[in-house]
Amino acid sequence: MNLHNSELTQSKQASKQASKQASKQASKQASKQASKQASKQASKQL
Repeated sequence: MNLHNSELTQSKQASKQASKQASKQASKQASKQASKQASKQASKQL
């Protein structure tokens, strides 16, 4: 019983970690894209 419980907790932790990582990655990507776009726009303006 205890073992099962701890495995469940482990898997819950792992999935929380994974989703945190994924969201961090996604937001890093998005901000990189946005900044690239902005600087392209700015240089076109000049």
